[in-house]
Parts: sequence; structure tokens; C-alpha cells
Amino acid sequence: MNRSLFAAAALGPICLALGSPAAAATVSDARTTPIATSSAGTAGAEDVAISADGSIKLTAPGTAVTLDSNNSVSNAGTIQFDDANNAVAIGVQGGFAGTVTNTGAVYVIENYTPSDANSDGVYEAPLASGGARYGVRVTGAAPFTGSLVNSGTIYVEGNDSAAISLETPLAGAIEHSGTIGVTGDRSFGIHTTAPVSGGVNLTGATSAAGQGAVAVSIGGDVAGAVKLYSSASTNGYSNATRSTVADTQKAIQATASQMQQAGSALIIGADVGGGVYLGAAPAGTDFDNTTADLDGDGVADYVEGTGTVSVYGAAPGILIGGAGRNVSIGAFGTGANGYGLIVRGAVDTNGLYDGVTATGVQIGGTGGTASLAGGVRLVGTVSALAYEAAATGLRVGSGGVVPELRNENTLYATVLNSIASGATASTATGLLVEAGGSLPLLTNFGVISALATGPSVNASAVVDQSGTLTSIDNQGAITAALSPAATDEATGGQTIALDLRANTSGVTLIQTANPSPILLSSGSYTPSAPSITGDVLLGSGPNRISILAGTVTGALDMGSAGSGASALSIGGGAVYTGRLSHAGSGFAVEVSNGSLINTNAQTLKLTSLTVGDSGVLSFAVDPVAGTATRYDVSGAASFAGGAKIGVNLLSPLLTDQTYTLITSPQLVLGSTALLQVETPYAVIAAVNLDQTASALNLDLRRRSAVEAGFDSAQTAAYDAISAAMPADTAVQAALFTPQDRAGFVGVYNQLLPDYAGGTFRLASLASRAVNRAPAQGGPGGAWVQEITVGARLQSGQGGQPYRAFGFGLAGGIERESRLGVLGVKASFITGESRDTSLPGDNKSTVTDLGAGLYWRGTLGGLIVDAGAGGGYVRSTYRRQLLITDSAGTTTLDRTAEAKAGGWSANARAGVAYQADLGGLYLRPQAHFDWYRLGQGAYAETGGGAAFDLSVDSRTGHEASGTASIVFGARFGQDTVWRPEVEVGYRRIFSSDAGTIAAHFAGGPTFSIYALGLESGGPMARLSLKAGNDTYDLSLGAGVEKRSGYLEGDLHVKARLQF
Repeated sequence: MNRSLFAAAALGPICLALGSPAAAATVSDARTTPIATSSAGTAGAEDVAISADGSIKLTAPGTAVTLDSNNSVSNAGTIQFDDANNAVAIGVQGGFAGTVTNTGAVYVIENYTPSDANSDGVYEAPLASGGARYGVRVTGAAPFTGSLVNSGTIYVEGNDSAAISLETPLAGAIEHSGTIGVTGDRSFGIHTTAPVSGGVNLTGATSAAGQGAVAVSIGGDVAGAVKLYSSASTNGYSNATRSTVADTQKAIQATASQMQQAGSALIIGADVGGGVYLGAAPAGTDFDNTTADLDGDGVADYVEGTGTVSVYGAAPGILIGGAGRNVSIGAFGTGANGYGLIVRGAVDTNGLYDGVTATGVQIGGTGGTASLAGGVRLVGTVSALAYEAAATGLRVGSGGVVPELRNENTLYATVLNSIASGATASTATGLLVEAGGSLPLLTNFGVISALATGPSVNASAVVDQSGTLTSIDNQGAITAALSPAATDEATGGQTIALDLRANTSGVTLIQTANPSPILLSSGSYTPSAPSITGDVLLGSGPNRISILAGTVTGALDMGSAGSGASALSIGGGAVYTGRLSHAGSGFAVEVSNGSLINTNAQTLKLTSLTVGDSGVLSFAVDPVAGTATRYDVSGAASFAGGAKIGVNLLSPLLTDQTYTLITSPQLVLGSTALLQVETPYAVIAAVNLDQTASALNLDLRRRSAVEAGFDSAQTAAYDAISAAMPADTAVQAALFTPQDRAGFVGVYNQLLPDYAGGTFRLASLASRAVNRAPAQGGPGGAWVQEITVGARLQSGQGGQPYRAFGFGLAGGIERESRLGVLGVKASFITGESRDTSLPGDNKSTVTDLGAGLYWRGTLGGLIVDAGAGGGYVRSTYRRQLLITDSAGTTTLDRTAEAKAGGWSANARAGVAYQADLGGLYLRPQAHFDWYRLGQGAYAETGGGAAFDLSVDSRTGHEASGTASIVFGARFGQDTVWRPEVEVGYRRIFSSDAGTIAAHFAGGPTFSIYALGLESGGPMARLSLKAGNDTYDLSLGAGVEKRSGYLEGDLHVKARLQF
């Protein structure tokens, strides 16, 4: 409507309303008939006021309260319709003046329960049966003068219905601070199709459920602002929870009536002169200050609610654009508020079910233009989540005109893998500008993120298909990332941070640090160090990239502009890492202060190359392919004194190689002697200047095992590990990236098999403990013994340091014969050994089920014993490759596991003599122990081709002798207590934990000798025994020490004599 006509048409009723204040007809009882203002009074027209005790309840179609005169309607009680179609709780006729105020309850409802035909516990559409039901409806040909005010409750159940419906011009405002809920297909919480001369202020919650249901739809021009300080939500489904049970989820998704889609939560389909504002109290608000208005929205900060928009389904949370018309949104204010759309609250959309897309905010794409003065400012959050479907945070569709997107918080899109359907190639997109849309400027202080989970998904933080995005100022984080849906699952999609390939006029990207990070409502701050993670793909225009702080990680395609057109500048200590490419010849590169780590081992044509005294220019070298990064510079190439050359290995270096890095007719080096070369520790490099060819060359050779300070085990695997690296680029990068020995060896040692022999040592120790148990005793009986054993090898002893721990149970039955005591024994021993020098969970376990025979004879004080046995052995192996960055974040995690069988054999022979000295006794003794362990071959799985090892079977043995003396005493009569102290020395005559022969997939076999302990060391043991002629109990502990090695055991033994 023409605004002057609108004003003129509204003037008459205003004058009439001001002429004579109206009396009020109060409804304070339970009324069952309609009422109208024109006939409410005894003498004619009066205001209608329903008190808190009053009600109007109808069951037939019609209007409960009609405003058809220059009067007002207020409801503090209840207005209700039950099961009536074509029902209006408060009907307002245009051409009059007044105010509609609801502080009570309005119910236009029905007695209806949706069906659940498949009995899955989820209601099916439709969610309502009746229709044409309204809470407040304003109709007529002429404007209504006054405001619609709701601070109470309006709930409507019905299709094609609305809680508040404005169908004629309103010379006033809409104020909603209560609660509005509608259920029904194509229904609305608040719906305007006619102009509003004031504003629409929403501080109360509004929800809509049903197919095509919309919480707030502005279809008529609004002269003021549309402000939201509470929630607006829609849901076409009957629930808002995704099942964690795959079969349940599949059943829901196979039922069309359970997959109905709602409309948007907030639709702006007409002009809004004062902008659209989702409010929230500014971060750091002082809630004791009742006057502060830091965000300048005209509302005291301490009372501001949070404007939230949420949608379950495919509809955008906020949709700006009109069907068949152009839409213009004015700025909300000036300065920081000079934007058509400001989001301080939150927009959250969730497709919920598989294959349902999600969009946070959509501007344009509806057929006409949608222009936002100043653009969009995000102070709050916008998010979109979908399962196996596209998710888009903010979409500028065709016809959308957004001068700037200013992000000060978080804009993100997420695609998740589903347990209920197959994987798809869906894409998560943070910001999408479609062809026909317009967004010239992106300013980012916060986070723009796209995350996709699954084997074939894609993630794009910013995509411009319109070619209009020409300027990007990044002081925050722009990130595209993929995540596997399951452990060890590969991800094969793209990660694109900035896709600007549609641009032909040129893009200027500047990344700088924000000196004053912004405080967020969560209490955190926007990033202090800016970053771009993901590929940056530029178009054919003259592109200029300035990375002046933080990091950029990912491929950087500078496009294909002609001579002298594009430029890359790195300063402020910034680091670029990725595949740098440019299809044209007009490309200038400057690294004044920072690092350019190019992973593209190909030739780039440059017009100039400048590296400052704090600059690092890193070249990718692929020895297997025989290629390296090379810059052919048509102009000057200069390196200041202090500049550094870096080398990034893409494959193993097995032979000496030379590469040309730079050619230039004006190659200027501060000094080749001062030109520093940063290389991975695995290689040794030198640069040289070829004056004749005007070229800078690089000589590379592999660092030898001697130069690396390797021991024999590390040396044995060197060639095999190097050859295996191309099979896994992530493992290869982890090994060849460190530039110091500690970092290199820290990764290298994780690639080695377990050769320390910890489980062998543990099994041998447990065997000796079991064989010790029957070495002394009475004339016959039975015994049982619990055993706990442990061993530790410190670093620096020629093998991997470890801690081993085990426990077990042994028992035996014995009989006295003419030859002495004969017995049979059985044992169960289990334990594990962990490498203490490596990160992650690296362990080997051994379980030995054994049995054997033994003999013991006595002659006076002389005691002689012997025994032998064997067992079945089961071993498990777990190796973990775990790499973390300086912040402790895991960057690489590989786990290889295997199982193997085996066997064991053991023997013992001992002699002792006990001399009784009254209540004391001495027992010198000596014994020989022998143990042999055969471990079967095994092949690891789970770690990948560059980490999994196949290990041949091996056999280890140990032979030792122990000489000691026991000091003991006797106390008591019926029960005799016998404390004992044993001290001695054990000598290992021969020890070999088994030679490990292993290979990576398809690689050469290498052999590592497992550490033996051919040495001697002192031992000691304490025990306390108690018994009589019937039983004997023993509790003891022992320890043995030698250089760098410590072992010990505990036992509890019970013996019955019979």
C-alpha cells in the first residue's frame, strides 16, 4: 500500500478514537456466547475486558471477541474454542482504532491425537485435523490503527491457521512477550501479509509444528525493525530426537508421514525499514547496571533476552526474500549497527534425519532480489547440521545482495555420518554465495568452519559461485576439515577453505592478527592467531594474497592471471604450508618474515622472488619421482643475509641426489655461506650457486646410521623403514618432518618392533618362581601358591626400556617314595610388558599354561631337588604410533595388533644343606635354572602398510645359576613360626630373548637381536613361614638387581601334609 494513503486511511479512526474515551464491558464470569465491542455496552460500543476470572468458551465456528469499533480488547482470562473450524478468538476489523492486549490465555484447540500406525512410538502426520483457526486475526480493507500486544499465551491447533494473523495494514506495532504455539500444516505463529507502520518486537517464545509450519512470517512491509529476543522454532517432525538405534532410525525414515518438513522459523518476505535484529545481552554485561545499552539496540542490556532461531528439517532457520517480489532490508542502526541483519543470538538448524539438508540463514534465492543495507553482522552463532546431506551455514542465493558479511563469532556447518544409511558424498559449507548473488566483502574475526564426517564427504568453509567476492579480511579462523566416521576409516573428500574460482576480476585476501580479540558470550575470545585451514582456490583475475600473521595450511591455487598480475606476500612471522600453484606466468612471491613451505614438487614460473633476512623458503623434494619444487624467475630472485632454505621430503631419500631449485637472470644471494638450509634430520643438505647457469642447486644425501647415532637395533631396521614410508604419507611426513634428532628418533623408535624381551624376561622370572615352590617341603602332600612378579629395564642398557608385571597360580601334588618325594605340578601365569620410552599404548602380553614333574630327596640336613616342565604360550602384541603437536593435540594415531601361539620348557636342579643351631638355622644352597620360550610368527593388522609388521617365529632361552645362604629362626610349639632371610648372587650363563626377523608389507626383512642379560647380580629374599605337622604357610618377597635391571616377586603359599 502507498504509505501516504495508508497514513490518511488510518487518520480518521485515530481522530474518532481520541474524541471520546470509551467505557469497558468486563467479562468476569464463564461466558459461552460471543461479544463485540460495537455492542458490548448497554448504550452501544465499549471496550471489552476479560478479567482473570472471566472466560469465553465456544464450540461452534465464529469469532469469540470482535473489535468492530474504535475500542480496545484486553484479555486477562481465557478465550477458548474446542474442536471448531473457522474459529477466531479475537477478530479485529480494519478501519477502526484501538489496542488488542492479551495477558491471559487463548486456546483454539481440538481433541485429536495423531496416529502411530507402525507402532514405532513416533506420531505420524498430520499433527492436526481441523483448520482455519486463529488466535488474533486482523482483516478488512482499511488499516487498523493500534497495536497488537501479547504477553500471555496463545495456542492454536489446526491446519492453515495462525496464532496472530495480520491481513490488513496496521498503523501501530506488534509486541509479543508471551508464549505462542501452533500445531498444524501450513500454519503460522505470527503471520503478516499487510504493512506495519511501527515495528515487530518479539521478546516471547514462538513455536510452530507441522508440514510447512512457520513460527514468524513477515509478508507485509514493516517501517520499523523486526527484533527477536526470545525463541522462534519450527519442526515438521513429531519429535526432535534422533534415535541411536539404526533399525528405529530406518523405520522412521521409511515412513513418509513421519518425515514431513516444516517451514522456516523466521521469514522476512517484505521490506523492513529498521533492519532485522536477533538480540542478546552483550558479552561481559554488568547485570547490576540497569541503564547500560552497550549494543545500542535501545534496550537496557541487563534485561535483554537471547534471540534464538531453530529449525528441525530442511527449511532455512531465517529466510530473507519474497516470492514474486523484491525485498529491501534497511540498516538496524549506524556504526557497528549499520547492517540489515544482525545476529547477536543464535541460529541453529538440524536436518535430524538422513538425507535432509540443513541451512542456517538464506538470503535471496526466492525469485526476487533481497537487499540488505550494510550486509550481515554475526555477533552470535549460526550453525547447520545434516546427516548424509548438505549442510550450509549461510547461503546468499540468486538475487541476494549483501555488501558485507562481518563475522565476530561462529558460522559453521556440519555433515555427520549415519548409522542408518549408506555413506554419501555430501558437503558441509559454512558460507555459500550462489550464482546471481552478491557478497563483495568478507570480514572475519571469529570462526567460519565446515566439518564433514564420513568416507566420501566434502567440507568447504567459503564458496563463492557468483564471482563477486573480491575482498577478504581474515583475523579469525577459516577451517574446512574431514573426520572419519570410524577408527582407521579413510576420508576421500575435499577440504576447501576458500573456493573463489568463479571470480575473474581478482581477489584480495589479507590475513592479519586481531590486536584486540573479541570477548564472546561463552566467556572465550575470538582467535588471537588467525588461520586458514583447507585449500584456497582462486580464479583467473589478478589475485593478491597477503599472509601477515598466523598460518595458512592447504593447497593455494593462485589462478591463471597473466604477466605481473598476481602476488603472494608472507610477513609477520606467518607460515604458509601447502601445494602452491599458478597456471600463468605473472606471479610475484615475497617472503619477508615468515615461512613459505611449498609441498608442490613441480616448477612454477615467477616474475620476481624476494626472501628477507627472516624469511624461510621451503622446497618439496620427491626423491622417488626425482622431482622438486623449482622457481623459474624471469626477473630478480634475491635472498637477504639470514634467509633460509627449507627442504620438505615427500618420499624417502635412498641415494644421493641433486636438484635445481631456482633459476633467474638476476640471482642475488646475501652469501651462500650464510644461506641456511633447514632440512629434516633424516637428510643432510647443502646448496651451491651455479654461476654459469645462474641457478641455485641443492645436494641431498641420507643421514647415515652412524651420523644418526643409532644403536645396532635401530641400524638394522633403517633401510626397511625408509623403504616402507611411501605406503603411508602420514607416517612418512611424521618421520621426515622433524628437524632435530630427538624428534626424528622419537618417531623412528615407534616404528621398531618390540625387541626388548620384556615378556620373555617376565615368563622366565615366573617359571623360576613356580619351580622354587616344591624345592622344599615335607614327606608328601599338596600345595598351592599365588605368584606376583615384576621386572624393569632402564634406558641406556642397549635395548628398549620396559616395565613388566605378571601374576599367576601354581599347585602340585606329591607322594613320598623309596627314591624321595615325587610330584606333579601345574601353573597358570599371565603378564604384560610395556615400553616406557614411547608414547601411546605399547605392550606385549604372555600367558603360559604349564605342567611338569619334580623330585625332592633328603639325607639328614642335605636337600636335593630337580624338576622339568613345559607349557602352551599365548602372546599378544600392540604397538601404537602416536604423534602430538606442541599443544598436545594428536596429529597421527596408528595402532597395530597381533596374536601368536608358542610353547615353553623349563628345568631346575638344586642342592641345599640345613644346619640347625638350636632355635636358629643356616641353609647354604645353590640351584641351576633353565628356561626356553618359543614364540610363533605373527602379522600385525590395523596400523597400515607403513606400520604393520610381519614377524617370524623365534626362540629364546636363559640358563642361570644361583648361590645363596638362608638365615632362619624358629619360634613357638604347636605352631612354629620361621622368619627367613636369604642373600646371594645369581649368574646368567647364557641368555637370548630371541632374534626378531621382521618386514613391512612387501619390504625387505631385517633382524634385531633381542637383548640378553648375560651378567650377574645380587639377590635377596625375605619370608615368613608358619606351620605344624598338618600344614605349612609361607609369605615371601624377593628382589634381584644388576646394572639397569631390577626384578622381584611376591608369593603366598599353602601346603597340606598327608
